[in-house]
Amino acid sequence: MSIIDKALNAIGLTKKANADIPLSSGVSQSGFGLFNLSGTKISAAKAMGAYNAWTYACVRAIAEELAKTHFKLYKVKKDKDKNIYEEISEHPILDLLDGVNPYQTGYELKYLTGSHLELTGNSYWLLDGVTDEKSQPKALYILNPKYIKVIPAPLPEFIKGYSYIVDGVEKTYKPYEILHHKYPDPNNPYEGIGTVQAIAEWIDADNAATTMNGKYFTNGARLGGIITAETAITDGQMKVMRSSFESLYKGKNNAYQVGILPKGAKYEETSATPKDMDFSTLQQVMRDKILGAFRVPKTILGTAESETNRATAETANYIFSERTIKPKLEQIVQYLNEFLVPRYGDDLVLDFESPTPADRVALMAELTAALGTGQASMSVNEARAQFFDLPPISNGDEVMTSFNSVPLGAPEKKENTSISSKGTTKRPSVRYAKNAKARKSMATDIAERIAKGIDDIQTKEKEIKETSLNKIKSLTKEDYSVMYKAFFNRVTPYEKLIATAVRKMNKDQKEEVLKNLGDNSKANIKSPVLDTAKYVSVLIDLVTPIFTDLFSKEADSAAKFIGTTFTLSKPVQDAIKRSAELMSQSYNETTVADITAVISQAQLEGASLDQVSDRISQIYEVADGMRADRVARTETFRVGNDATKEAWKQSEVVKTIKWYTAEDEAVCPYCGPEDGKVIDIESDFYSKGDTVVGSDGQELAIDYSDVGAPPLHVNCRCYIRPEDISTD
Repeated sequence: MSIIDKALNAIGLTKKANADIPLSSGVSQSGFGLFNLSGTKISAAKAMGAYNAWTYACVRAIAEELAKTHFKLYKVKKDKDKNIYEEISEHPILDLLDGVNPYQTGYELKYLTGSHLELTGNSYWLLDGVTDEKSQPKALYILNPKYIKVIPAPLPEFIKGYSYIVDGVEKTYKPYEILHHKYPDPNNPYEGIGTVQAIAEWIDADNAATTMNGKYFTNGARLGGIITAETAITDGQMKVMRSSFESLYKGKNNAYQVGILPKGAKYEETSATPKDMDFSTLQQVMRDKILGAFRVPKTILGTAESETNRATAETANYIFSERTIKPKLEQIVQYLNEFLVPRYGDDLVLDFESPTPADRVALMAELTAALGTGQASMSVNEARAQFFDLPPISNGDEVMTSFNSVPLGAPEKKENTSISSKGTTKRPSVRYAKNAKARKSMATDIAERIAKGIDDIQTKEKEIKETSLNKIKSLTKEDYSVMYKAFFNRVTPYEKLIATAVRKMNKDQKEEVLKNLGDNSKANIKSPVLDTAKYVSVLIDLVTPIFTDLFSKEADSAAKFIGTTFTLSKPVQDAIKRSAELMSQSYNETTVADITAVISQAQLEGASLDQVSDRISQIYEVADGMRADRVARTETFRVGNDATKEAWKQSEVVKTIKWYTAEDEAVCPYCGPEDGKVIDIESDFYSKGDTVVGSDGQELAIDYSDVGAPPLHVNCRCYIRPEDISTD
């Protein structure tokens, strides 16, 4: 076997002379590297990385067709033994599937759903805002399948939840929070299998052929050769000869040049040409296999080797729509009818407009037969309504034996008992609602047989929880001193992160202020020299991730303390962002006020630009020092306490909270009297506009925001503790 044959065999290819089709050894040498010798399917992450070449073309073709689909909603009404279906054009379900969320459209949701299914066999919709199997989502978010894992559980639970891990941060969702579309995998009841995962070996082979073909041209339109000499040469001479020869003649830019070798040396080819290897046929075969797996006709992708006529194109469109797109839509709609629609009622069913184009030839033949002379089976108006969606005409309600004969009579009235969409009949919606009830009933029955006496267990758990809460109630102020120190140690590292973010903004801001100042004339220094809105936005972007991480971790800690869990919901995220906005706005307004005061005083004194620049630099020295540290300490405690309160509020067992002051001599005259003050969990200690009178008689205006929890003032180090705790 030649060196070329060995090279080809190593990547699963062979020359045309040896085989008619490419063979795969199962070892991928391509950069893609999908195929796995163990026989197990490739990971979702690798499958998502395959969104290129023919895979991209096929997935996009399918996803675009799915995205164009319009959903239709019907309300089911009972009439004796018949179901009457009434189409609904306005409904929250349709709004949800069309609006999806503030950042995406219904088109994008359907496009990504189709893409994820083809690549990984799974598409996960997060039903935002749901609290159980019956509540209605506020929005839909599609999760990247490469980051999500199903958490299996024994029957009757089956699925415990879904783990979503991005950048090392894990979020776990309840089964009712995720709508899981999947292409069923016979080997895995929990996750689906995508087309890419099933044909990874084919994709690798196609990539290998493409890579090999590219290397042919990169290496000089030849796969390689050997230089031989009549006399022995040293290693050094061999290296010099090979290097010189390659530099002069290797590479596509040096192709076809005349080569000159030293006396006694000659060049021999050891490779086959692309024609010998028949790369063109090889890649066409692999392309056809990949397209076949996706069930996408070549005409759909514009890759037919010859011009196609209209009949061929229409046939391809019909087959693609009927055999590829329609089954996928059926599956998606069935998932929606089973797991989403019942949340809105038991008398609704979702359908879709059929993507299959009408067969005009068959339609006209059917119409001719229906209205044919002597054998008519429908009236003109029925034909107009069914075939052309046209309004009735006068005298068109009667079925005629022929156009020269008397009418047979008007058709009898018949209620519509099925949903018809271009000839497709759907099942009644009550089936989906019954399925949901049946699944719930089945799970309950299994649970009762597997865990008899479950009510006693739940009662015992409640007693244990109440005992735990009673222990929390009995904690003394000294006990909370330990808790406060733990809280302090958890949140303090975030002070440095916030201070660093503030100083980063200060640096960029200072450079811009001094530049703008230098562009002014000595006689007319413009004020302000700072784009406040710009830097408010910059600081928001810098601190929001820090605030969110601190809030999430501190809320989780507070929830665990009382034996509950915390959810970082959309309203909570919005509240965190508002907190960042308020801090950023306040901080930058103070900076602008300081700069404006310096410029105004400098103009009164007739100071030079250099003097003004020095004074502004001093402002930023203070900002990088005391102000950055102070705002970082204040906001760290504000976010930490807000997170604690929110977690306890979500628990619904903490009814009231108590103000807790740091146990040291640094407690200020304002916070000292607050120690031990109790408020309802839904209330605030103070509202914006209130005035606090300290133990020394001094007054403190609450002018930043409402005080739902500490801090009361800048640099405040106070904390909160639960007071009234109850499971009632």
